[in-house]
Amino acid sequence: MIIGVNLDGMKDVLGIWIGENKSSKFWLNILNQLSSLNRQYRKVTKSKCIFPTDTSLQKMLFLATDKATKKWTQRYRGWDKILNQLTILYNERITPYIG
Repeated sequence: MIIGVNLDGMKDVLGIWIGENKSSKFWLNILNQLSSLNRQYRKVTKSKCIFPTDTSLQKMLFLATDKATKKWTQRYRGWDKILNQLTILYNERITPYIG
């Protein structure tokens, strides 16, 4: 799990990644994903130097995140095994989301 700080100064979860081990290849993959998302943010905000309010910037970044996540189609290796374990541990919480 990677934690960042939001605009209010509160800790917020940036993402949760599951892997067999925490090798350098595992962390490099995560850093590449975060770098790619940051590149998308820079691309969106580069053309506009001033935002009238913080809310307008948040909305623009939300839309950029939404657009970027639509491209994320890679399925995690071993996802079926992970999903089965999550279902055993959190059955009533996860069942509504997996249909």
